[in-house]
Amino acid sequence: MSYFDPSECKDSTIKITEDDIQEATRYIDALLVRIGVSAIVGPVPHEVRSLAVAIAYRNRALFAAGRGVSGGDDVFMIKYKAYSDQVRYWEPLITPELLKQETQKRSLSPNISMGRG
Repeated sequence: MSYFDPSECKDSTIKITEDDIQEATRYIDALLVRIGVSAIVGPVPHEVRSLAVAIAYRNRALFAAGRGVSGGDDVFMIKYKAYSDQVRYWEPLITPELLKQETQKRSLSPNISMGRG
């Protein structure tokens, strides 16, 4: 299961690959096991999607770091650090309580009839 749609990736410098998506999926799967959640049921919460995208970009940036450096700063290493910061931001927000709350929100959505009767 991929936790995000590649069309959500808008970085014009880094183009993620299927390997990056798979790395993000493995990372999120391991995180879910670590926090005691067997699976995400229903739509993937924004926090999980954001973490997965940051992981994919961080992975690709690290792979590309050191290539094409012409005397200046390595743009890919700068991006690696930025995406690492995003991973550190999003990861602690993924909790069993968040995922349970998201499931409850979906199950409690009102069923409103608009018919006239």
